[in-house]
Amino acid sequence: MSEYKKYNVPSHEIYDVILIGGGLFNCCLYYYLKLRNSELSIIIVEKEENLGGYIKTYTYNIDDKRILLELGPNMFKLCNESYNLINELNLLSSVRLLDDKLIRYIYKKHDKLYPLYLNIFSYLSFPLINISNKIKLLFKLIFKQYKHLNSYTNDISVENYMNDNFDSQHYNFLLLPFIYGSCAGNGKISAVSFFSRNLKLFHNKVNSLYIWNEKIKSEEKNRNTKCVNNNTFIYQHMNKKKKKKNFNLFTPYYNFFYISNKNMKMDVYLNVLYNYYSSNKKTEKKNINLFTPYYNFFYISNKNMKMDVYLNVLYNYYSSNKMKEKKNINLFTPYYNFFYISNKNMKMDVYLNVLYNYYSSNKKTEKKNLFNYICYRIHILLLHMKQFSINIFRHISIFLKCTYQFFYPFLMLPDLAKWTTSHFDDDEKKKKKNWIGKTVTFKNGLYELIDKLKSHMNKEFIYTNHEVDFIEKAYNNLWMCNIKRENQNKTIYGKNIVLAVNSKICSNIMRNILPLNIKDILLNFQYSSIISISLYFKKNDINIPKNFFGFLSSDKCAHILGCFHINNMFKERCHDDNNKVLLTLYMGGSNHPNDITLDEYEIKEIISNDLKNIFDIYNDAQPNILKIHKWKDAIPFYSYNYEKLLKKVMEELNKSSYKNLYLDSGWITGTSISDRIRSAQDLCEYIFSRTTLLS
Repeated sequence: MSEYKKYNVPSHEIYDVILIGGGLFNCCLYYYLKLRNSELSIIIVEKEENLGGYIKTYTYNIDDKRILLELGPNMFKLCNESYNLINELNLLSSVRLLDDKLIRYIYKKHDKLYPLYLNIFSYLSFPLINISNKIKLLFKLIFKQYKHLNSYTNDISVENYMNDNFDSQHYNFLLLPFIYGSCAGNGKISAVSFFSRNLKLFHNKVNSLYIWNEKIKSEEKNRNTKCVNNNTFIYQHMNKKKKKKNFNLFTPYYNFFYISNKNMKMDVYLNVLYNYYSSNKKTEKKNINLFTPYYNFFYISNKNMKMDVYLNVLYNYYSSNKMKEKKNINLFTPYYNFFYISNKNMKMDVYLNVLYNYYSSNKKTEKKNLFNYICYRIHILLLHMKQFSINIFRHISIFLKCTYQFFYPFLMLPDLAKWTTSHFDDDEKKKKKNWIGKTVTFKNGLYELIDKLKSHMNKEFIYTNHEVDFIEKAYNNLWMCNIKRENQNKTIYGKNIVLAVNSKICSNIMRNILPLNIKDILLNFQYSSIISISLYFKKNDINIPKNFFGFLSSDKCAHILGCFHINNMFKERCHDDNNKVLLTLYMGGSNHPNDITLDEYEIKEIISNDLKNIFDIYNDAQPNILKIHKWKDAIPFYSYNYEKLLKKVMEELNKSSYKNLYLDSGWITGTSISDRIRSAQDLCEYIFSRTTLLS
């Protein structure tokens, strides 16, 4: 990495966060960051005219009727994070669920369309795969008679993996169409990457899609380990010549441990104590506190039972065993229970501070006698309190019943109950549960989501039609970002910088700070280019199957990868009375990489010929092209050893020299809309977990 360069930095040009790339990911990240801290200064730099990246909704008029077209993705599957975001943005009323009755088809070359129903019984009747191969597949899946992808030392393609473990029919007529539809790839795509990233059938042990969550957990674990290893101070103070009867492990010493080790959890402290007593055989047993080896044993043997459960166990034990000597009744049994209940479930650290302050201010108090007395008498006090509470609640209950009976005639119970908080929360949870995993879109197109996110942005700090030339490390932990627009250059500075661009652009932007081998890896990652074509036929000119969702092709030579029937999928966008059949086609991909260079006439000629082989088209009708959009280097093609190469890149970026620089894009954490939303939220959490500046 190049040495730091000192620039003259105007204060108004220093931002808390610079977001490079204006796609869905950075739009969501902007929203989440502002939600956590509204005072942050954030700027988005996007080379295109509009934000949104691959989400582009286009409006077209046919016979004075408005039609919505998606030039990029048409829909997405809801996950927990995407549902929560849509709910927060008040977009639930605009969500449109995809009709489950619509039928997907597989196209076989020189043949016809075959329906593929998404259930086990229809799968068994799917004609393109022999029944013997279906039975073999089910047997191998149930009894795990196949080689798991994580067990391969070297990478393997999807085609080779299927031939080695299953059969060619499942590959040709199920997996290959899914590859065309999800990433426009081919059978040479990495099996590890495709099954873990696109189909999400198993956890990728080389690279996780949840990198920011993994980093949060890893860094927290490292902090815990560091704290346990640095317990010398505690040991020294334990060995001081203090009177043992006045020495309680859980007062000033735990407070000091808690503060000096960044609020370490109780279980770490307990392990420190346990290790101390285990190694110090001369320690008298009476000083071994109940919250050291005993609690550890209880914690492990009871499947990590929580602290409050342990406290109750202790309290019940001492309450029932009156013959126990008072000196064994620990400060952390009934006395803490009483504190815990009376202070509305106050956390342990608050209780510890109370003890610490008490002992600090009252040095003359004999701890042993005071707490023996309290611990001996506390269960009696609790019993009196319990009886008193029962009497009070009995009177309150009678009063409420009388009040309810008096006001009952005035209450419109069925209607009013629906507006109560509890019913509302229950309805929301039920609705969320029913929607998670469903395929959805929005009434006015997917760009409705981008519009909502834009409404939370400061337009002054949205730099569209600007392109980032390069970034470098400045001084005082600042990042310098050089932006160009036409013939003008502009320099801005950021405390944190996020790149959400493809690997080739990333390599160029980071050319001054990356090692040569990492730049080469980024440049050599392959992508599939796709063409999106929106067109229509008159209804009398084409025969479309009933309840037709669309098709995916299994033809290795066909230019058309797949098709959506917009009329059936989104009825509000193209009504039946339009007398039009609206289709969205996708062509190109890795099988035909040169399609991206074709002009409109050549594209129209190719799709006309292909469509005649797929549908019954009458009167020699030609498709009416509404919109053609070319997506160059749109979707990552997971070539051989993709995961190992990606890991090298991520390991390089984990070095301290790249502190506060974050890289995230579809080629790292998943290409779906829900993947982008989830990863943006995770990155926000990670930034705040390690950057005190933003807190």
